[in-house]
Formats: sequence, structure tokens, C-alpha cells
Amino acid sequence: MKYFLLLIFCISCVHHKDTPHSPEDGEEVELIRAPRAIDILQNDNGSFGEQYPEILTCFSVLLNLANNETPKSRTYGNIISKQISYLETLDLDNLTALELALYVYTINETLLITESTKLLEIRTKAIKKLISTTHSGNALFTPQVSKVYQNLAIRALSTSYYYNKKTDTHLEEILVNCRLKLLKEMNNITNKDSVLKISATLNSAIFLFEDQKSIPPKLINIFHVKSKQIILSPTEYDLMSIFFTTYTRFNLGGKYWQHWNIWFQEFYKNNQQANGFWSNVGSVQSLGLSEKLSLNDEKLLSTYLIAAQLSVYYHYSPHTLHPTTSKIPLYQPNEDTDNIDIF
Repeated sequence: MKYFLLLIFCISCVHHKDTPHSPEDGEEVELIRAPRAIDILQNDNGSFGEQYPEILTCFSVLLNLANNETPKSRTYGNIISKQISYLETLDLDNLTALELALYVYTINETLLITESTKLLEIRTKAIKKLISTTHSGNALFTPQVSKVYQNLAIRALSTSYYYNKKTDTHLEEILVNCRLKLLKEMNNITNKDSVLKISATLNSAIFLFEDQKSIPPKLINIFHVKSKQIILSPTEYDLMSIFFTTYTRFNLGGKYWQHWNIWFQEFYKNNQQANGFWSNVGSVQSLGLSEKLSLNDEKLLSTYLIAAQLSVYYHYSPHTLHPTTSKIPLYQPNEDTDNIDIF
């Protein structure tokens, strides 16, 4: 196996040619067309997007990393180098809380494949600012905080700790506290909660808990039943809901992944435009952006989130930080005793 990076929202991962989740012949075309369509829209300064270049460029970097592209890649090397140069110019004081969390997460992933003294310096400052902004993680568990922001911040804090080889005792204390608070949230989730809340919370738990058995089986069951509703009317759901659902079901594997695997690839294949983009396949309101996205930015963001999901076929990744246990499902229900409606 080779160790590579996976998106966002996707998780750093292990590339495996013989993965049982591999797509059928021809499915790779959709994944390849998307990055090519995106990269022709790169701005002169290396960024992407019009209104939210910080967010869209971070997503673009992560998508390229998800496809094992680096600054040394023959096709995308120059594009990625320009993206990284743009990241090095960002002013931390001008970033929103959401942008800061995504920025830290992106820097952590980027530094795994490239050396950048400037990014290393920025990361140190950015982590300190993220800790301050989240009040050492405590602010992530207040009622007014969005689940998307919570997830991104947890990704940023978790990867910061592990990519520093677990040497930061303050980050370790923060993560322990976050685990306790997230566990309380998980135990309070019911089937009346939204798919976004349930799937994002479970995805956050995958990042936080080294022992995945700590995740309540009840939450797995609720997630399974609720997220099936997406199939009935997918365009009525926020794209982040589908994104978190895809990655969580992939992590669960088995019965949780089998039917979803068939459905979501067909849905996206049938809705991809001839130029490689996706658009109008779901809302992105859960990101909480202050301005309505332009048509171009909406198209870019939708394509990032969908292409990232299609990347699971080329990577193993249930847990960035514990790849040796990546094939172990979080929870396997007892079919004789658990009353769970499987697809």
C-alpha cells in the first residue's frame, strides 16, 4: 500500500488497487473530468472562485490531493503550486471562523505532500488562532454552532495533533474534552434530528475517537434509517448532508455501504454536465455563507463536494489516524436481535 491524501472532508487515506469498493470500468471518467473542468477556472493569483476564493481554493487543493496530485505532478503540478502560493498569502485576521477551520485542515493535508517553510510558520499561528476562536474547542458544542463548522474545526484540531506526532499536550487536552462533549451530543441525538446533524456528528466522531467502539450503536442505527430518505428525493437535501452520508456509509461498510454505493454513483453520473461540472443537484446553504453564491461559485462548490465523494473508490480511509484498523466497521448489528431495516 501507498499512503496518500484524501479530501474532505475527506480524509487522508491509503491507496489500494484491489479495494473491494472499486468502481466498474468507465466510472473513473467522471472523476477525471471534474478536476479538469475545475482547473481551467483558476484565477491568476492561484485562487478559485469569485466571492469566496479562500473556501473554494481550499476545497480545490483538497480535491487535487484526493486524486494523488502534488506540485510535482506532470499534469496538475503547476496548478497545485499556484494554489499553495495563494494559501501562503492569506491573512489570518481576515478569515471567518469557517474559513479558518477549513484553512488549517487544508494546510495540514498540504504539508504532508510538500515542503513549505512559510506554510509551516502559518500553520503554527493558525492553530493558535483556531484554539482561541473555538475557546479550546468548547465553543464547538454550543447550540448556535453549525454542524458543518463543528466538523471542519474538529478535522483541523485532530489533524493538527496527529500530524505533529502527538507532541502537543495542549491539543491533546482539547481533543479529550471534545470527545467527552461529542459523546454527550451523540447520546442525545434522536430520529427527529436532521440528516445533516446526524451524519456530520457521526463523521466528526470518526475523526475524534481512536477507539471507534466508543460510538453509540444507537447513533449508527438512527443514521442508517434517516439517511436512506435522501434516496427518495436527493435534490431536496443539502449537499453537505449527502457528502457526510457517503463518507460515513463508506466507513461503516458492508450493508450500510452496498446499496448506497450503487445509488449515489448512478445519481451523480446521471446529473453530471457534459463539461464535467455538477450544478443544481442540491443546496449548499449549510455552509452558512453570508452571500448567495454566484452561478460559477455554486458550480465549483457542488463539483468539489461530489468529486470528493467519488474519490472513495480509489482510497481506503475510514480513519486518517489509524489506517491499520481502516477496514474494521464501526458497528456490526446483530441481525437476530437488532431490529434494523437494511436496504
